[in-house]
Amino acid sequence: QSSVVIRVELYEWFRLGPAEVIRAEGRAHLCTKYNIFSDAANAVHLHLFGERPVYWDEYEIYVRFVGPVRREHLGDLECRFYAASMPVHTRASPRLAAQVVEPLRMEDGTGEWIRIGLLRPFAPHPRLYAVTRAEIESKVAELISQERHHMNRGNAQQRR
Repeated sequence: QSSVVIRVELYEWFRLGPAEVIRAEGRAHLCTKYNIFSDAANAVHLHLFGERPVYWDEYEIYVRFVGPVRREHLGDLECRFYAASMPVHTRASPRLAAQVVEPLRMEDGTGEWIRIGLLRPFAPHPRLYAVTRAEIESKVAELISQERHHMNRGNAQQRR
């Protein structure tokens, strides 16, 4: 099985921004920058399997949770997006938004593989951005009340 590595440049709450395929064994033509993660995931998946992925469920990231994790909160929010005009439902973990998670470059035995969608929302790192747990929780609640955890047909950037 071929491995592909996609580096995401911007984690933004319920979205992943610009991304670059930095390794695609035997498929160098895929190694380029994309405007958003979903474009990168779709290009890779279409080339490998001939179909579009449900990337929030099919793509994994190797991470280390910092501190204790309330695993019962993993995937406790349903999110909707559209694939080929059909609604697709995935899961996110808003009650873990303030949980510090470190993405690791390679599997080293100190972390775990987890579906990328379960890590949503992607909140700013408290130590890097001087943001409090309360501020993170407030922002997540606001985004959910605006239904920003869902993606709309045709334009994931527009609000419902």
